[in-house]
Parts: sequence; C-alpha cells; structure tokens
Amino acid sequence: PFNPTTHISYSLSANTDVKLSVFNVQGQEVRNLVDTFQSAGLYEITWDATDKNDMKVPSGLYICRLIAGNRQLVTKMNLLN
Repeated sequence: PFNPTTHISYSLSANTDVKLSVFNVQGQEVRNLVDTFQSAGLYEITWDATDKNDMKVPSGLYICRLIAGNRQLVTKMNLLN
C-alpha cells in the first residue's frame, strides 16, 4: 500500500528499450512512466498517483507493468487515499 507516492525500482542487466506503465483494474493505461532506451543498471521511478493529465487517481488497486526487451514483469500496487 502507498500514499501519496510510491517508488518503483528495477534493474537492467543489458542495454534495452524499456516501457513502464501503470494500469487500472479495467486494463486502461493510467500513466506511462518510462518509454525509452536505457543502459544496464539500477533505476528508481517515483509515481505520484496521478494520471496522464496530472489529475490525482482514486484509491484502489493499480497494476504496474515493466517491459524490458523481451521480458515483462507485472506487479500490483494498492493506493490508499
């Protein structure tokens, strides 16, 4: 659970294209946090619980999806306002 921000950490073992997005439980993309080529290394992104229009999102369950090269990782996040 988080409020009002959460930190999303990830590690890349090789240089690759990265896309990190947050979705609501209906599968709609709420916010795209990263969409670029990144070098191998450690990264940390902060999500401030806003959507792509910079509006605060309501409390609830959100899905974080990281796509790095041919790998994908999905995790759940619970926002408590």
